[in-house]
Amino acid sequence: MDLTLVSRVLRAEIIPLRIPYLLAISDVHPAAIAGADDTADNIRQTNGFNVASTLIRNYAAYREARNNYRTVLDWGGRHSRARNAEADYLALACEVFPTFDIDVTPLTKRLRELTPHGT
Repeated sequence: MDLTLVSRVLRAEIIPLRIPYLLAISDVHPAAIAGADDTADNIRQTNGFNVASTLIRNYAAYREARNNYRTVLDWGGRHSRARNAEADYLALACEVFPTFDIDVTPLTKRLRELTPHGT
């Protein structure tokens, strides 16, 4: 993963102005979660950047929803991958929103509904 441009923008424009930021790692194959976690840790340790704990996994549900002009939120029923995709974005929002004093109580409630066993 080449972070040259991201690093340059963060160091020159974002960090000096003390603008809150959080890097999010996306398009992670579900089988590659452990490697992506290691990558996030490496970015934190090597560059000192703020990196989200939440990883956005790459599910076919995104493509299916997009191809049908819908979002994964609109994907009917308990389509498991669509619900997993929704949970990823809710978890990321729960990390980001408190920075801006946005109450995440409704989001955490929905997240618990989607991930009753913490998965």
